[in-house]
Amino acid sequence: PWIAVSLLVATCPCALSLATPVALTTATGRLARQGMIVTSGHSIEALALATDYVFDKTGTLTDGELSVHNIKPRDGLSARQCLAIANVLESGSEHPIAKAIRIHAQASQPLLLPQIEAHSSIAIPGRGVEARIEGQRYRLGTFDFCAAICVNLNVRAQRNGTASTRNTRVWLARDGAILASIDLSDRIKAEAGTLIEALRAAGKNVHLLSGDGLGAALKVAYELNIDSVRANATPAEKQEYVAALQRSGAKVAMIGDGVNDAPVLAQADVSVAMGGGATLTQSQADAVLISGQPRDLQDAVALTRRTLRIIHQNLSWAFAYNFFVIPLAAIGWVNPWIAGLGMSVSSLLVVLNALRLRGRGI
Repeated sequence: PWIAVSLLVATCPCALSLATPVALTTATGRLARQGMIVTSGHSIEALALATDYVFDKTGTLTDGELSVHNIKPRDGLSARQCLAIANVLESGSEHPIAKAIRIHAQASQPLLLPQIEAHSSIAIPGRGVEARIEGQRYRLGTFDFCAAICVNLNVRAQRNGTASTRNTRVWLARDGAILASIDLSDRIKAEAGTLIEALRAAGKNVHLLSGDGLGAALKVAYELNIDSVRANATPAEKQEYVAALQRSGAKVAMIGDGVNDAPVLAQADVSVAMGGGATLTQSQADAVLISGQPRDLQDAVALTRRTLRIIHQNLSWAFAYNFFVIPLAAIGWVNPWIAGLGMSVSSLLVVLNALRLRGRGI
């Protein structure tokens, strides 16, 4: 009978059952202390195994604090008139471009701006906003979006001018005419380059996927040494870009912060939203990076990879222990108390190995 008892004790899968959950729990706690809140159970493994990291530009690799750099009015309007129209069009939006325009309007002697009101305002994700002012239709957004309500417009020449700018450019249009172009500037985050280098050194493919113009996207890609760039992408096109990577066999991690990023975050194998981004984006993400800093994301990715190594070590130890102890118990070489002691020590080793993830090192 004691052989049967020893065998039952030896085959208890305590260490095996603890190998993965204790490591994931410890890693989740460590990530929370580092500023990343994990909201999905598969996030840690998926971040470690992702082959392609896809980044939005504004607010992710850049500060997201856009500022109006230049307003070029047309059609006989002044820059002040164009700013007033743009300001009222963006009055209900929380997009970084809208915030930048409102801040610029507030700093430009708002009492001297023309007093106008917008009606029937409609926001088109990834394109811009449309409203009626004094009975006329106005649009503010991408060139194609604004050009759609214009006639006799040299589309090719205008689009080439848009592609050449190194800033984020939006357009203001009224039925029949382009009224102005507005250039906005943004700064690349201090440690974004280090993050990209670390991902490339780990063998990851890095992509820049942005709704901004080609010139602005290429500027960031060039400074950060990113080879794969897609600009002027609508939310649907971003989602399809990630889906195409997945069809080719890639495991995709998507990092974004804007409300327009919600569909593509849901499409990716694992997604990370920036803490300062839109609430909708955070609700769709598998993890939220509270600080929004590239260094914290770099540390988080490194920790997930270490967590996977710890899990593999725990599983290897648990399998090896059972492989050797079970035959010895079956032939009577292991007493019940020794089997119990071995089971306890095995489980303790698995837990202690997982607790190494709590340390400062990555």
